[in-house]
Amino acid sequence: MSPTDNASALLRAQTTTSSHFEKIRQALQKHLADHQEMPTMHQLMDRTKLSEAQILNAVKQMPFNPATHYMRCMTDKLIHRIYENADSGNVASQKLWLQLMESWVPPKADTTESPLSEQDDTKLRISHSIAPTGTDA
Repeated sequence: MSPTDNASALLRAQTTTSSHFEKIRQALQKHLADHQEMPTMHQLMDRTKLSEAQILNAVKQMPFNPATHYMRCMTDKLIHRIYENADSGNVASQKLWLQLMESWVPPKADTTESPLSEQDDTKLRISHSIAPTGTDA
């Protein structure tokens, strides 16, 4: 086989895998939108008209790109749920909403210790509230 034939065969294989990948991606997206669950292998085979071996081979070679990931179609529902929970008073969802939608960065917790411990502060409050002995307060 000549180098030209090798390059041509490789290009055909990549094109075939790409078309299989696209069929699988569309089938997954459609099934998720319709049924809110992952399809079985048989459902995927029926929808794509590909064999199990073709699907498994294409999945092995699929690049992971979050912008085109097949689960991305569920993002709208998740964002809506975060909004609903935030709107109903869920503080964790409110923080998440602000981080995602407003690029809010929560302040870092102050990890430095104060010169007075909580126990010292309590002693100060008690000693100031009690009048010294021998005085009319």
